[in-house]
Amino acid sequence: MADDGLSLELDTNDIEELARKFPKFEQIIFREMDAAMRGSLEVFKAEVVGRTPVNLGLLRQSIQAVTRGQPPHFEGEVSTPLVYGEPVERGRKPGRMPPVDNIEMWVQRKLGQTGSEARSTAFLIARAIGRRGTKGAFMFRDGFEAGKPAVEKLWRNVASRAADKIEAAI
Repeated sequence: MADDGLSLELDTNDIEELARKFPKFEQIIFREMDAAMRGSLEVFKAEVVGRTPVNLGLLRQSIQAVTRGQPPHFEGEVSTPLVYGEPVERGRKPGRMPPVDNIEMWVQRKLGQTGSEARSTAFLIARAIGRRGTKGAFMFRDGFEAGKPAVEKLWRNVASRAADKIEAAI
């Protein structure tokens, strides 16, 4: 799915300060950061999945959370690899018809039609979408906004959790 510019920048000064004071224990700090990232992605993923429209459930099932890099230089992403994820997210303005092939697959799965009947139905649906457009579900945008407070709280506690573990190790 295209990048919608949904990103969250967090103040990690307290984590960085802890790492400067206790460089010997950076692995403890990194483990806490990794746990916060994994938790953050699960929060966002749950919020997005819960807002994703269900026809066959394939779009919901395709939503994935991925981490790239390693702490402290890493990022996470919640996305879908399905080509129709973006039109579901943003909607579609009236204008050109969408590709009939993707709709034909949906017709086969959802309506149980096959062959020329499925192709004909898919063409009619594509033409109607081209004329009227579709409304966006905005499941990624709204899920991101809904998840932000919980994610910010997770990250606010990273330094204190790491400090407790460092203290126990000393």
